[in-house]
Amino acid sequence: MIERQTIDGRDATIAYITDKFAPATASTAHYVKVSFDDGETLFLKSDPPKAKGLQILGASLAQWAATFAAADEHRIETAIRTGLLSGFENTEVARAVVGSQRLAGVDGVTEITRRQIIQLARVTLKRKSA
Repeated sequence: MIERQTIDGRDATIAYITDKFAPATASTAHYVKVSFDDGETLFLKSDPPKAKGLQILGASLAQWAATFAAADEHRIETAIRTGLLSGFENTEVARAVVGSQRLAGVDGVTEITRRQIIQLARVTLKRKSA
């Protein structure tokens, strides 16, 4: 997740990152990158709260959901920006995000998140049955 804040009177862009340098929410981030508008950049280590309950590959369902949501948001934003900067029509940009009807959406960037969720479920079921 990326957001704008004013810190001690200085405007900055704040980016929350996991330990694998994927986008994260403020509550799940391992690192925080603070880029001030005057050029100074800080990398800070954050301690995400310890998860309770069911753990899947070392993370709670809430942490997985937040990670998937942040990555999905980033992919959607990138697809929209790329489409608009390339001069695509609105329908072409929408098709890049959600996929084409002819292919049932499997060619859109939101399909990546669906595949990741399916893969996580498969890994979890394999580990439980083993």
